Parts: sequence; C-alpha cells; structure tokens
Amino acid sequence: DINKAAQNIENIKKSELIGKNVLDTFPGIKEFGLLEVFKRVWKTGKPEHHPISMYQDDRILGWRENFVYKLPAGEIVTVYTDETEHKKAEQALLDSEKKYRTLFESSIDALFILDAETGKIIDCNNSSLKLHQFESREEFTGLTPDMFSPACQPSGISSKKLVIDYIKKASQEGSAEFEWLHKKKDGTEFLVMVTLSAMNVAGKDLVLAVNRDLTEIKESAKKREQLISDLQKAIEKINTLRGLLPICASCKKIRDDKGYWNQIDEYIQDHSDARFSHSMCPECADKYYGSEQWYINFKKEKGLD
Repeated sequence: DINKAAQNIENIKKSELIGKNVLDTFPGIKEFGLLEVFKRVWKTGKPEHHPISMYQDDRILGWRENFVYKLPAGEIVTVYTDETEHKKAEQALLDSEKKYRTLFESSIDALFILDAETGKIIDCNNSSLKLHQFESREEFTGLTPDMFSPACQPSGISSKKLVIDYIKKASQEGSAEFEWLHKKKDGTEFLVMVTLSAMNVAGKDLVLAVNRDLTEIKESAKKREQLISDLQKAIEKINTLRGLLPICASCKKIRDDKGYWNQIDEYIQDHSDARFSHSMCPECADKYYGSEQWYINFKKEKGLD
C-alpha cells in the first residue's frame, strides 16, 4: 500500500505500485541502503531509522529520511519524508557561509564581529590580527575594543563609555561611523575610521565593525598641506619685492642674491609679476636729442617747445 503523500512525493500512482516488487518500482533502493534495513527489521522485528540520504534511480533524485517498522501481521512499513528542499536550503546556507567567510577573510580592512549585548569580539579576520598586532583569534576574541585603545579618546571621553554608546547607536539606527584611536600591543597609537553595521544572525544581535587605518591617509594629507604651504611661501618670495635692495647710486643697477648686478627693469621682472614697456621721458629726450634738428622739428609739430 502507499498513501497519498508518498504518491505525491514520488509522482507515482497507487495502481502503478500495488503488487509489484519494490526493486521494480524503486531500483535504487539497494544502493540507497534501505533494502538491508527492510531485511533486518523483518528478521528482528525491531524498528530502525535510516538517516537522510540521497536516493537516485532513472526516475527519482532526492533526499529521503526513513523510519522502518514491522507490523504485527508481518508487513514491513516505512514512514519517510522528502528532505530535498531542506537539503537544498542547507547547502545554500553552507555556500553562503563559505562565500561570507571568503569575503571576510580576504578583506584588506580589519573586520571583527561584536556581540551587541556584551560588546565582546566573537570573530575577526586576519587583517584585524595584523593591524592590532595579535597573533591568534583566541587572543583577540573575547576582548572589547576599549581594551586595545587608550583610556580616553581625543575628545576626552572614556573609550569604554564610547564603545557602549557607539554599539547602542548602531543597534538602534542600523549603522554608525566615526574616527577612533586604537593602540597596538607595543603601545603605538593609531587612528582608524570605524563603520559599524547592525545584523541579526540566528536570532542573535551582532555588530560588524570595519576598521580602516587612517595613518597613511593622515600622513599624506599632512605632507600635502606642507607642500602647499611651501609652494605658497616660494611664490610669495618670488613675486614680492621686500626688504633692502642694493642699488648702484650711479647706474641704478641692482645686485641680486648671487652678487650679480642687473638692470633694474630685469630684476623687477624676475622678482615680481610686473612687466616693462620702454620709452623715454622728456628730460632724457632733451638731454640726448635736444641738438638734433629732427627732434627740434618734432617738438614744434607736437607743440612741446
């Protein structure tokens, strides 16, 4: 006999099964291991459990769990369930966990997972161990972040208090981001950017902490600011005439920092944004060309005499 549930599971009609040898209908039962269970139960009369296993023949492929009994009349009966979907979900979960673990471990950022209730670290990746100078997960897990931080943050607030506050904020709002001063095992303090993300795994509230070392970023920014400052000072020095300028009392040439004498217009052009166009003032023109007839005629034409 076969009930409706079994017919639906195996996609078979009762009329196709009744009176036939079980090996004809389910040819994979021997490799599946259930045939031997039938024999033992029929012989001993003791019920047996055949654990979840993969059954396969030309028509059926799926996971089955069987409980085999012997009835008082001598018939063997099996009560079984189709565990295929459950096994698929289980495999999908395993694949997901494997993918998560791969991403978790391969991240260049320091990652650790906190228990939202206690604030203790329950897992971490290798980047966390390297960043904080810990040798093993066993050494790192079980700690709270304030235990490898200065007693107080730059704000003056206790690190222990801030750990609790930030975890609470992430749990309530979903996330939190802030700068944090950590301390390596050798006592070196360093700044990180922390991003907390709340999550729930198997009914347990957790917080994922992503720590990104800001040391190089801060040093690069400091060097960039210093370079900008140096360039500004250099530009000011180049484009501004200041202090005492040694100038010849006779020819009016100016002596530069290297001891060379330069024409005043050349010197000013080299040390400022000023540019010169050359002409001659009336006094100098009279001095150099006053006796020249062409100059006398020019002045008369212009009404300058």
